[in-house]
Amino acid sequence: MKVLILSIFLACASAQYYPGFYGYPAISQFHAQDVLGQASYGYAYPGQAASNYRDIFGNQFGSNIYDMGPEGLVRVNYVADAVNGFRVVSTLPVAPEVIPEVAAAKIEHAKPVKEAATKRAAEPAASPTKCQVCF
Repeated sequence: MKVLILSIFLACASAQYYPGFYGYPAISQFHAQDVLGQASYGYAYPGQAASNYRDIFGNQFGSNIYDMGPEGLVRVNYVADAVNGFRVVSTLPVAPEVIPEVAAAKIEHAKPVKEAATKRAAEPAASPTKCQVCF
């Protein structure tokens, strides 16, 4: 019986190091909490990481980091409390400007779409027909 319990314990302890279905290396996780309710927790795996701290009063402070590939890393810091709610306290990346070629292509694409919509609106509504298949 002791061998069975020991083997189950070892299987559970080693399961956290399994690379998972997507081939990622082992996920790094942490969690700590005291009797006053303060806690810190987080995780990290390729492409994403997060950490969070909760104080005695329930206020939370945290950050998430995302790997956006060639654009680099994006870090989002946030604060959540009972007075002001959830709010982001870091600067988020801004989308790039639309270049003139893309703006012209959008206009060209919108023309046939608008023509089709006006043509459909001008057509008379189809009258309901008798059901072809009766059950």
